[in-house]
Amino acid sequence: MKHRTCLKKKSDSEKFAVPCLIKCNEYPNVLCDIGSSESIMPKTMADELNLKVEPSNDSFTFVDCSKVNSRGILKDVQMQINNTLVPVDFHVMDIQIDWNSSLLLGRAFMAKVVAICDMKKKRLYLSLIDQNTFYEPVKNKSKATLIELSNDAELVATCLCNYEFNKEPEDGASIDTQPRESIYAFAV
Repeated sequence: MKHRTCLKKKSDSEKFAVPCLIKCNEYPNVLCDIGSSESIMPKTMADELNLKVEPSNDSFTFVDCSKVNSRGILKDVQMQINNTLVPVDFHVMDIQIDWNSSLLLGRAFMAKVVAICDMKKKRLYLSLIDQNTFYEPVKNKSKATLIELSNDAELVATCLCNYEFNKEPEDGASIDTQPRESIYAFAV
């Protein structure tokens, strides 16, 4: 008979954020999301930074199945992290804005800086920027969501606000069933 391993539940490590500068404007908590295929910037922020938005026909489907059309794309926005300039392409969207944490960096950025996410130690390393610097998760101060995705409060709470599930998997294995706060987006 095969021995079955039962994994213990782990708590959500919250969200990883890095500080950066764009056009001399400081953003202390830019979210790094391995679940997002694209980097996202609110339209209000792009307008405030006076960045040239190129047209885009892309649309995005979020975790709550809502669809949002891109308002355009920003190519090669120079972000400064520590002493390193990193060119990032952002999709611009009409979303609610929090000037401290409304930028979202997706997998293309994470691959470019060779990000290493150590979930056991709850640390994020951007190895091409600085191999000796790590970023710890940013704890939530409130249950507010970054992006208003739906008018259905229960759906938003379930998908984005640490709403707890009490359902165990059918095979009896213990896994982390707590939803993530990441905003999962992919181009359609």
